[in-house]
Amino acid sequence: MQQRSKNKAKNPLKWDVSSAGHVSSGQTSTESAIRETQEELGIDINEEELQYILTYKDNAKIEEDYIDNQIYDCYIVKKDNIDIENIKVQESELEQVKLCDLSQFKQIIENESIMDRKEFYEKIIAYLK
Repeated sequence: MQQRSKNKAKNPLKWDVSSAGHVSSGQTSTESAIRETQEELGIDINEEELQYILTYKDNAKIEEDYIDNQIYDCYIVKKDNIDIENIKVQESELEQVKLCDLSQFKQIIENESIMDRKEFYEKIIAYLK
């Protein structure tokens, strides 16, 4: 899990799944996932390690002239030997990260300040069971 930076305009200090970002022009969502994981966490992954699990669409009216339409492609990466001490947090994006198992993930959703994506998180939990 990652906690968004306190300086983010949208959802500061909220927890979310790690890592997340926007697809740049000309990129695929898998290329973006690889780039964002390296940028935000300092973890190198490759396309073969990405396992696609779902696409989630969300739209919200943030302000009168700010409508946020997003499409999330969600991947799971299983890696052995990730030491949280070796994760390099991109400070402009994140406050902190934490590793958690499925029961801890459920508790975070219920008890923490988390992004408002309950349906998305429920789909991830269903996949991981």
